[in-house]
Amino acid sequence: NNNSYNHHNMSTTTMAAAVPIMVNDLTGKMGRAVADAVVARGADVCYLVPVAFSGEAKDPVSVGDVTVDIKSIRDGDPGAIIKSLKSEHPGLIVVDYTLPAAVNANAALYVANDQPFVMGTTGGDRGSC
Repeated sequence: NNNSYNHHNMSTTTMAAAVPIMVNDLTGKMGRAVADAVVARGADVCYLVPVAFSGEAKDPVSVGDVTVDIKSIRDGDPGAIIKSLKSEHPGLIVVDYTLPAAVNANAALYVANDQPFVMGTTGGDRGSC
């Protein structure tokens, strides 16, 4: 029967693009653990974006073979930095492990810039978001 449908002949292989991940603040214990895990996972699946926010600018940090520039989230225009990173790294996801006092402001920044994020930091005022 020529009209029979053979699923095995229709198989295709689609490779998804590697997911760019920005880890804020990767200078802390949990943020560093996430950054290390991203690098260890392999660039074919995900990769660490070479920029991160912290409460203050800090010296660059090496994570595996990636040197990450640590920018102050309080200096300049962090929204413009996010927009630039989204353009340079399509599909960008932010993982936030900063400080409880920064949770609401950081979440507001991500939402205002239509930036997907995972908030790993505990604390903040969930009712005000």
